[in-house]
Amino acid sequence: MANRRKLNLNLSKRAGFVVAGLVAVATPVIPGITHATELRAQTQAAAKQEISGTWQGKLSSPQAPNGEVRLVFKISKADGGALKALVYAIDRDSTPFSATSTTLKGSTLQVSIQLLQTVFEGTLGGDGNTITGKWTQGPNSLPLTLVRATDQTAWTIPELPASPVRMPADAKPEFAVATIKPSRPDAPRGGYGIRGQDVTTTNVTVSWMIKLGYNVHANQISGAVVRQNPV
Repeated sequence: MANRRKLNLNLSKRAGFVVAGLVAVATPVIPGITHATELRAQTQAAAKQEISGTWQGKLSSPQAPNGEVRLVFKISKADGGALKALVYAIDRDSTPFSATSTTLKGSTLQVSIQLLQTVFEGTLGGDGNTITGKWTQGPNSLPLTLVRATDQTAWTIPELPASPVRMPADAKPEFAVATIKPSRPDAPRGGYGIRGQDVTTTNVTVSWMIKLGYNVHANQISGAVVRQNPV
C-alpha cells in the first residue's frame, strides 16, 4: 500500500515466523488438552466416591477379650438417594444398630448412632477403598480405619438368635445376680458385653441401659429423674 520495496527474509527471520505461527496455533489447543485431563480426573474421582457397600475395621477396646472390637458398616442408598447404614459389633452382639444419620460431603463420611451417643467421621481415601477417621462415643475418641470388604475378605456376621419365648403374664422376673462396682473416671462410656445370659456394662446410667435394652429414645422413658445428694 505504501509502495515500499519488498524485503527478502533471511533464514533466522523465517525461522522466527515459523515459531510465531506454531505458538499461535498451539495456544488455544494446550488449555483444551489440559481441561480434558482434568475432566477425566474428576470423572475418575466421582467414581471413587461410591460409598455403598460393606466396610469393616477394628476398634481398640481394653474391655474386649482380645483388646479390640470388630465393627462392620453396611452402607446403602435409601429411597430418594439418601444414605443409610447398619453398624454391627460382631464380637459382642449380632444385632445391628441403625444409624440415625449417614452423610457423605465431598470425601468426608459421617455416621451418627444416637442410641449409643456415637459418631464416626472419616475421610474416603483416594483409591475409594479406605476410610480413615475416628470413633467418638461421648467424650472419648478412638482412631478407626475402615476397609472396603469383598466377598473374600468380609467378616462373618453371626446370625440373629431365635426369637425368645414370650414370658408368661404372671411371671415375676428377677436378676439371679446383680453386681455394681465403681468405674474408672477415664473408662469409655457406654461399653457393654453379652456372654450367654450375662450382660455387663461400663460407666453407664440406668436410663442408658433402658434405652439399650428396649431400643427407645430418652424422651420415651417416663419418670427417669436423676436425684443428686445434697452438697
